[in-house]
Amino acid sequence: MTNENSNINDNGLTGEKLVSAVVSFLVLLFVYFPFVFPVVLWKKSTLSLASLHEKGGIFKTIAANDFPFFTWYRFAMDALIFISYIAGPVLIVIWSMNHELNGIISSIVFFWFMPVMLTLLKEIFGYFAYHANRSKEISDNTKRNS
Repeated sequence: MTNENSNINDNGLTGEKLVSAVVSFLVLLFVYFPFVFPVVLWKKSTLSLASLHEKGGIFKTIAANDFPFFTWYRFAMDALIFISYIAGPVLIVIWSMNHELNGIISSIVFFWFMPVMLTLLKEIFGYFAYHANRSKEISDNTKRNS
């Protein structure tokens, strides 16, 4: 039993490291995810749309790409993420005219986390689109080699 404990300490796992890990976890859970992460995702989508505009627009970008639907989908999701922080406050004000405080708070939370939800959808679709394309390439290579 003491050999296992000494091996753990030999690997550098000390009480200080555990405290640092717990503090990092708490900061991630209670500061970064609820307050910083949605804004980081919104900013990334905003910069992506600005880059699209600088490259000549969506028509030129889609025409130059091998995967037009996937490219359009990524930029459409970026546009939805971008507009969520602009249209969200307007919709919350309209919503607040006819509803109780509970509804207002829940709609604020909903729009605040909208970039996280939309980015998750964008990433999931991208993952499956990438693997579908890889499967097609493998299938084509297999047919060619047969």
